[in-house]
Amino acid sequence: MLSQPPAELLRPDYSIYRFTDQIYKVVRFRSTAPLRVRSDSSSHQSYDHKLDSSLSRARRVVLELALCNPWHYFCTFTISKDRYDRKKLDVWSKSFSQWIRDQRKKYSLDFAYLLVPEQHEDGSWHMHGLFGDISPLLVPFSKYWAEGRNVPFKLVKGAYFDFPDYSKKFGFCSFGLIKNPVAAGFYITKYISKSLQCSCLDVGLHLYYCSHGLNRSSKHGEVYGGCSYLDKFLRNHYDFCDTGMTSVKDGCDWSFALEYMDFDMLEALSFSDQEDCPEVDTYYEAVQQVLEGFQ
Repeated sequence: MLSQPPAELLRPDYSIYRFTDQIYKVVRFRSTAPLRVRSDSSSHQSYDHKLDSSLSRARRVVLELALCNPWHYFCTFTISKDRYDRKKLDVWSKSFSQWIRDQRKKYSLDFAYLLVPEQHEDGSWHMHGLFGDISPLLVPFSKYWAEGRNVPFKLVKGAYFDFPDYSKKFGFCSFGLIKNPVAAGFYITKYISKSLQCSCLDVGLHLYYCSHGLNRSSKHGEVYGGCSYLDKFLRNHYDFCDTGMTSVKDGCDWSFALEYMDFDMLEALSFSDQEDCPEVDTYYEAVQQVLEGFQ
């Protein structure tokens, strides 16, 4: 009778996940992991390791949601001190979630969002993030300017939009059109920082907020055996695996079979997490200056 083959013979060396038609994530699993020795003095180190792992997971999920969904706008949401306690983000988030549900019913639009909180030095909060297509509900700040309203000129010059329904209920907000979705996804992920984690841990807040039903990555294929071609995309190194992102040219395809890869059909380009996106930087620079007036 044949015996069951060792488990390591059945485990792939690489898994490839599809984010979009052009963006994939490569994961290489390590056959052995470093041995961790637990001692009485390691409790603090173990806690720090858990925090680092939690932060890494949050960044991974935010990047995945940012890249796998068709976002249309950068957005910034503030909380008016006349309507809410700006230091109680949990109260705002519950009210915001219910308001989004009401907006969906009212306008029959999706209202997809992905938000990352940011805290002012005085402890008050505002949110940066990505939003779906709600263009019929937005008003350009240039219209307010033409009507003689007191509007920061940076918002007019940058062709940014107001969402009046939000502004009336919660406070100032701003929307900017996204020209480079990939760069925008990596940019918003940078807001998931250790300082944010420390601020959120103190009061049990989330590191990000998102709508239900967003797209996630899907497994595209697996590769058995070593592959130096895929290794060059691996930039992040962890205890049990190495990961990296790749971008594929139009007209090319990923083709995987158990122990074989058709390299003639695979032409991948290195994708850096330091992707430049001038309009993203311009948007956040402009909005950040406006936010200084709300502190």
